[in-house]
Amino acid sequence: MLVIRSWRTVMRMGWKNLIKTKKGKALIMIGALVIVLVIMIVGLEVTTSPKFCSTCHNMKPYYESWKTSSHNEVNCIKCHAEPGIIPYLKTKANGLVEVAIYLSGNLPTRYDTEVSDKTCLREDCHTQAKLKQEKVDFKKGIPFEHETHLQTLRGEFRLRCTSCHSQIVQSEHMSVAESTCFTCHFKGEDPNQNMAECILCHGALGEIPEAEAKFNHQAILQMGVDCLSCHKEVVKGKGEVHREKCLFCHAEPSRLERFKESSFLHLKHVSEHKVECFQCHDQIKHGVEEWPLSFP
Repeated sequence: MLVIRSWRTVMRMGWKNLIKTKKGKALIMIGALVIVLVIMIVGLEVTTSPKFCSTCHNMKPYYESWKTSSHNEVNCIKCHAEPGIIPYLKTKANGLVEVAIYLSGNLPTRYDTEVSDKTCLREDCHTQAKLKQEKVDFKKGIPFEHETHLQTLRGEFRLRCTSCHSQIVQSEHMSVAESTCFTCHFKGEDPNQNMAECILCHGALGEIPEAEAKFNHQAILQMGVDCLSCHKEVVKGKGEVHREKCLFCHAEPSRLERFKESSFLHLKHVSEHKVECFQCHDQIKHGVEEWPLSFP
């Protein structure tokens, strides 16, 4: 009603006469403010749509992988902005900066993003209590518990959700790559010892149904036979960190003074920021060679 009355006043007095009065100037200012607010609200709504993100060609692969992921009904902003109005507006402002960079043509060679644990662990998503109760199968025959991985690891750092759930594989949105697991479990460990103990992931396997000859892993374990007696060279690579890799991100020599301080480096690169393991570590491979299904 206020808008209609104001418009009638404008039509009755005319624009030229309206500007000469205090009431007229106030109406013009209010009208301009309303227009700006409407544009801002519509702009915020439009730019919140995942479809809008894909208008930049460099974001299309991420958009396509999001569409086929388990999060495809969750808007980008809900994950990429922490809960609360201030973080929301800050993320939107950063988005405008990224649009400006895109339009300028000065695109980075690599895209990094920070997804806070606060967004993953909010009440209407994945709470810590719920994660600690759930037991999931990472893949067939390999159980996984979040509770163990939410604790301080190796006595020096804590993992973030995105330490494991990332987009190392371009076509898979926030998936867990096995190679990430191998870096933590096998770096600096002897095979089948401590964090590299086979049974931690593989459990006490039973019979192999595919084999023509009967073979039962549980019977072998009860006899005290080491897995490595049969499965040899199951781990390849040491996950070493070469000083030269630091120079890809840190050009200042002073930044490399703490290169050998493992606790400090993991705190900064894993707990406080999302840096992929393989930006620093050499890759570790793990697996068993195919055994013949029949024996001579």
